[in-house]
Amino acid sequence: MTRSQQWAVFAGGTITAGFEFRTQSVHNVGIRQRHLSLTQQSTPLNLVDSQQLLILMYHHVAPAPANTRLRGLYTTPRQFDGHLRWLKTQPVEFTTFARLSAGQTSDFRTKIVITFDDGLHDNYTAALPILQKYDVPAVIYPIMGELGRRAVTWPEAKDQTPADIISEREIREMADRGIEFGSHLMDHTHLTRHDHEEQMRQLTESKNALEQILSADALSVAYPYGDVDEAAVARAKQAGYQFGLTTIEGSNTRDSDPMQLKRLPVKGTRLYHPLKFRRLLRKHLENE
Repeated sequence: MTRSQQWAVFAGGTITAGFEFRTQSVHNVGIRQRHLSLTQQSTPLNLVDSQQLLILMYHHVAPAPANTRLRGLYTTPRQFDGHLRWLKTQPVEFTTFARLSAGQTSDFRTKIVITFDDGLHDNYTAALPILQKYDVPAVIYPIMGELGRRAVTWPEAKDQTPADIISEREIREMADRGIEFGSHLMDHTHLTRHDHEEQMRQLTESKNALEQILSADALSVAYPYGDVDEAAVARAKQAGYQFGLTTIEGSNTRDSDPMQLKRLPVKGTRLYHPLKFRRLLRKHLENE
């Protein structure tokens, strides 16, 4: 079976490369949802009127270094484990952009996509085992021009704490375990600061490089720094992306622009972190 075929199988919610993602967790059994009319006309997000899509945005799954300026980019493995453990008790369905693109439907009123920006090495060493523990899929956005590099910093970033980036081998291994990947461009740069030609290079070269590694389509792009405008959106569509992720906080509905999707930033904090995370999610879950 080719990896493209594996993705097709994965989109249907069955076993892919020995790693099962269930469409309804055993933790959710007994939670009854109001019936959704799945005969309603769907949108590119394949949601019906009463459904919402929540996209959680993570970066590091690691303790924050003492000297980092942006501690919110770090969620400890223990905190991340607690997030997934709690979410598995809620009336939600975990999904990915491959599943959404394939038109997978369910009676869950809230769909959740777990995302990780930058393709940091701790996504492989720390996040992956926890995702597998709870049978939760995720989408990772590596900076394609930095693969395999160590102690990387980005001139445009507010925080200059060095970071390690996953390698091609690790991307292949994670994809074989059911993790989806999208583009975070070739460089960690503000897309709108570049001219048309450079924007297209960043979008197309990163997509092509990722697809060569995966032997599958890269469906989505997460715009670094959330920096995007209408012209850049048009170029992302031209490059062949079906979904684009911003850093604007909020939820998504059937009427949302799939190329300018909102996310919920999960910011690492200290002792009260579990309460803060649950408050963030409940605000949206209770609006159902």
